[in-house]
Amino acid sequence: LGLTPELQTQLQTARDRLLDRSRRSTTEQWMNEFRSDFQGKLDLLAWERINFWAKRTGVVTAVSPNGMVDSAAMLASSFSMLGDLCHIYQLRTNRAGTMWLFSQVFF
Repeated sequence: LGLTPELQTQLQTARDRLLDRSRRSTTEQWMNEFRSDFQGKLDLLAWERINFWAKRTGVVTAVSPNGMVDSAAMLASSFSMLGDLCHIYQLRTNRAGTMWLFSQVFF
């Protein structure tokens, strides 16, 4: 998924710093650090995966012979992209949650 050892180390360091109770910070400061040092890095990684799947879907649908193959390729790519995003954000979903996420892709 593109999660390099360097990025893993950065995320672990940021997590440890954010969870350190001995550091004095306001809620606003903590949230800003969380967004920039932790979630921001995950968001960049997720954006790379979205771009990967968008380009791959574009190529596959460009060479497909008909609309039915286009639709199947788009469904498969969307499902795989959702799987990657769930891995990146450590999100576990049940069947209902997966269907809800999948519906968000289409609507």
